[in-house]
Formats: sequence, C-alpha cells, structure tokens
Amino acid sequence: MKKTILLVLLLSGLNGISQEKLFRFGFLLNTNVTSLSADPEIGTVKPQLAFGGSAFARLKILFLYAELDAGFASHEVNVSNTVLGTNYDYNYNFNGLDLSGILGWRVIGIGKLGNFRLFTGFNINNYTKIKVTSNGSSVTDPSINTGNSAFLFGTGVDIWRIVFNLKYNIGLTDLSSLSTQEMKSSSFVVSLGIKF
Repeated sequence: MKKTILLVLLLSGLNGISQEKLFRFGFLLNTNVTSLSADPEIGTVKPQLAFGGSAFARLKILFLYAELDAGFASHEVNVSNTVLGTNYDYNYNFNGLDLSGILGWRVIGIGKLGNFRLFTGFNINNYTKIKVTSNGSSVTDPSINTGNSAFLFGTGVDIWRIVFNLKYNIGLTDLSSLSTQEMKSSSFVVSLGIKF
C-alpha cells in the first residue's frame, strides 16, 4: 500500500514538472465485429456487431506510452450450416472481462491539441457468460473454452481530451476444447472515449 501511495505521489510530482501530463486515465466505449476461423470448417460465419466499455490508464514516456485497459466486452458471431438437407443457425454470444496491455508510439504530435498514435499489445478475455442459441432456442455447448488471448495492433488519435482508436485483435487461444476441432477468433474494435 505504501509503495502504491509513493508511486502516485511521484507521478503527480512529475506531472506538475512537465507541460503535458505523464499519467492519464479515461473511459472508452467500444464496438466490435468478431469472426471465427475453424479447422475443420464449422459453416458460414457471419460477424455480428457487439459492444463493450473500459477504463484505461496511460503512462507517457517521451514519445512512447504504456497503457492498461480493463473493462467488459461482448462478442457475437452467427454460424449457419446445412446437415443432411436441414439448415442450422447458431448464434454465439461471449460476454466477460476484457484486459489489454498496450505499448504505443506517438507518431505525430499536434502540440497541446493532441497526437496520432500506433500501438501493439496483448489482449485477454475471460468469458463469464457464453450464450448459444440455435434457431431461436437456447443450446448448451460445453466444448467452448471460457478464456481467450489475442495479439493486438492498431492506431489512434487524441484530440484534446477525446480519444479515438482502431484496433485489430488476432486470436491466439483455441476456443474449442475438442481435440478434433480448432477454433480461433479475430475482432476489429472501434473505440471512442475521453481522457482526464
């Protein structure tokens, strides 16, 4: 606890010395489109629009920055296939904790107004609720793993206190617990938020 208080006081002191704050925090509203890739194929995958929200803390070091995002994310995917002439339509909805660790580069500064950024990092999802529906009825699918990790990269712009990010997550974790199936996710995320 004492170390945390000392760190906050040190960062506050450094903020006062510099013209631009070294430490920022804020909030983001996120929307994403998620897709699944599977081997063997599971059918026709149709990405769906889903939403989430997160808080972030950012530490600026010269033209570089480190950021931690923590929040809630929902991901939704529709899968349809035909088996023996019968059409099946599955809707997968993944909800849970969303964490990202980011390292970024402030590429172009526009004075006190803001900057353009490039970033990369690592994302972890812990799905606390997985809902699967088939043709309107709820279905149980115990073969889906509740944890997911992804490599991420993206770009962003800060204008005054407004934050805008475009991010792409490439899934690293096999979402299927079946030995005969491999399934990974990828998602394109758009974020709009405010920093303080």
